[in-house]
Amino acid sequence: MITYEEALKFAVEGEAVFLIGSGFSTGAENALLDNDRHLLIGSDLAKELAELTGMDSGVQLDIVSQEYIDMYGEKQLVDYLKVHYTVERYERYYESLAKIKNLKVYSTNYDNLVEKVCNDCGNKVKGYSIDADIRKVNKDKMVMHLNGYVKDLENDILPDSFRLSHLSYNSMKFFDTPWYSYLIDELYSAKVVFIIGLSFSSDLDIRRIVSGQELRDKVFFVERHDLSEGSRKFLDKYGRVLLCGVQTFLEDLSKVEINGENKKEVYYKTFKKVDRYDNSIEPEDRDVYALFFNGIEKEGIYKKDADRCYETLVNRDKVLDVINDIEQGKSVIIYSDLGNGKSIFVNQIVDLCPKMNFYYLKQVNNQRVLSEIKNFCNDGKEKVLICDPANIYLDILDKFADFDLANVRFILVMRSSMYDNYYNAIYDVIDKMTNAQFINPINLDVLSDKEIEKLDKLILKYGFYGDLAGVFEQRRQEYLRTKCKSRFQNILLYLFESTHIINRFIESIDNINANDDLRRILILAFVSGILELGLNVNDYKILLDIQDIERVIKRNKNCGDIVDVKRGNIAVKSSIIAKELMMKTEIFSRNEVFNVLIAIMNKLDNLYLGSDKYKNVMINLVSCSYLSYVFSYQMESNKFIEYYESVKELNFCKKNLFFWEQYAIVCVNLKQFDRAGRYFRTAYSLAKQRGHLFSAYQIDNHYARYLLENQLYYRKKEGSLAVFIEAHRLLNKNSEIDRIKKNSRYYKYRVARAYKDYYDAFASKYEDSDKDIFLKRCQEMYYSLLRYKRGLGNDEIRKDVRECESALKYILDSENISF
Repeated sequence: MITYEEALKFAVEGEAVFLIGSGFSTGAENALLDNDRHLLIGSDLAKELAELTGMDSGVQLDIVSQEYIDMYGEKQLVDYLKVHYTVERYERYYESLAKIKNLKVYSTNYDNLVEKVCNDCGNKVKGYSIDADIRKVNKDKMVMHLNGYVKDLENDILPDSFRLSHLSYNSMKFFDTPWYSYLIDELYSAKVVFIIGLSFSSDLDIRRIVSGQELRDKVFFVERHDLSEGSRKFLDKYGRVLLCGVQTFLEDLSKVEINGENKKEVYYKTFKKVDRYDNSIEPEDRDVYALFFNGIEKEGIYKKDADRCYETLVNRDKVLDVINDIEQGKSVIIYSDLGNGKSIFVNQIVDLCPKMNFYYLKQVNNQRVLSEIKNFCNDGKEKVLICDPANIYLDILDKFADFDLANVRFILVMRSSMYDNYYNAIYDVIDKMTNAQFINPINLDVLSDKEIEKLDKLILKYGFYGDLAGVFEQRRQEYLRTKCKSRFQNILLYLFESTHIINRFIESIDNINANDDLRRILILAFVSGILELGLNVNDYKILLDIQDIERVIKRNKNCGDIVDVKRGNIAVKSSIIAKELMMKTEIFSRNEVFNVLIAIMNKLDNLYLGSDKYKNVMINLVSCSYLSYVFSYQMESNKFIEYYESVKELNFCKKNLFFWEQYAIVCVNLKQFDRAGRYFRTAYSLAKQRGHLFSAYQIDNHYARYLLENQLYYRKKEGSLAVFIEAHRLLNKNSEIDRIKKNSRYYKYRVARAYKDYYDAFASKYEDSDKDIFLKRCQEMYYSLLRYKRGLGNDEIRKDVRECESALKYILDSENISF
């Protein structure tokens, strides 16, 4: 826990966020000629306006200000506010604000005190209202006025962002702007938060923002000396209370001197050093159970024997190879489906490579990210940066291209579906890292025979087998290889069924006497767990608009079997079970899930510009492959399409190339080819707007698939050759670029699997000249595939690539063409 003295130093260094209210401005005066020039707090402003309108003194501010407008006009109220809240002079102790680097203030006040003080002292700071475009604001030096800013009163009207009258209070709400999500990220990434002169007990908006347990240790309330004991106890729930008053606090701040020579290790907002596991802790049976069935990693599971073999884990074969490559300065991409061991694999790399420093890339607001990247790359220390999931960090990773990466290695981790969706973008980023060398991607989906043998022993040792416990070792292992296809996810599903855990999940949900709020919480918990959305309790409160979420969950005893609520997070007990239940049962109706997701998308549409996390959530929630986990393609087609119809008008979607591409893919999957064609044209049009340097590689591949499947669906021989030629052209359009960049992009081979069906349906019946044209292109694709396979290990060749090779061989063999 940081001390007050440390907090003051952090503030001067620019590592603090200030939340201020009317009590902060008590030492400022306006230019009025009467005796009392102090700025009015909200209750005093309401009293004055009530007196001027002849209303009772207890009438609320929004009502009495609207009455004032009705009586005297909006211009007169604007003039009144300008005079009363434009600061003319202030006490000298406020000048300490000007020494703060990167001052970030969020104010509930209308006045320009902070801006005037800093500008007078030569440290220019600008004020904004919540309607400011978040993409254009210099967020390093700003005052954000949550209720409106006096300097915005320029046109004799109250802007929508000025929360004063009854109408303006209803027109724009802070919670529906990107600044809300941005402020939350700011609070969590700051080293210290000062709340000064704010009516915290009555300001529900601000109280909601800082209610997270994670913030409590770094929040300081600056309060007056005579604060009541009851009020102090109330504030103690949210942070530490300083009974020093504004003047003393600012005077303390002015005395802080920062000596650069005495600064500790560089503090990064963007990077977090990985904490290593304590290998001395003996594992307990319940720790292993928690790992297998709840996905919870306790330190004991990383206990190793003298040969560095884990007692409760399978040592993955590829870990040591990756470590060897990392020690030689190389980087790696690791991907797999849900539940196939990405996190454990990365943790084993960290644990078995003690000489190297590992860091996680964090998703936080940081205007100085370039400076941090420079320090990170140039400090002379070898390190490894883990990006998990890597697809959400591509904007930050792209910035590394401008720096020397001799001391930096990367581990990029992601789900297979996101690896597919972002394949082109990932390699575009990697291509720019001219001095970073990546080994071939590592897929973790299939366990080797050696890994199966070790896993079999662990399952038997801890009594998880159920009916298989009594059969011979060879039969057990054969079951894992054949029935479970050597995939850890499938093995876990078998274990869940054999121990009746899935049935207990269903019973727990069936037994919940759920109100609507609880069911919405559980749906979001399932979706978040399946799609790795990374949402915390505060995000649930924002997106579902339920403020007492913890109480709603804990009030129902059956919820404890389904979700965990601890340390500010809500997590489903097993993402694998969640996926299985969402795909194959009706524990939540399709309409129910559908309505929750649409409501969340509408909420996110107001917030995503202020939060990279929320932007990533929206990307996931329009990704066709990700949504298939929730809705499944077997779902009634109209309902699946309806989801895209319902969100297409959102700001995030309507000019988003990725959205229209995904919408088109859904239509192809559901054989609605006319609509798919229109949406592909929309995607191409948006791609064209990005300029000639933008590569439409991924759209080209999906559009080629659309051309082939559309022709096959309607079985139209007429025009089929021209369609095939165009589809083949699109698939090979970027082949030369890929060869030069040495990218092993496999997308086109996935699509080219359809060549076999095309041959059987059309080409086998072509005239010789047309057939030669078709076969020549099949040969071209086949030789391209062989070149792609060079340098790949047998286990690195994807299933769809093997299927494509088999399909092309079938065509060439059928025509007796040697190769």
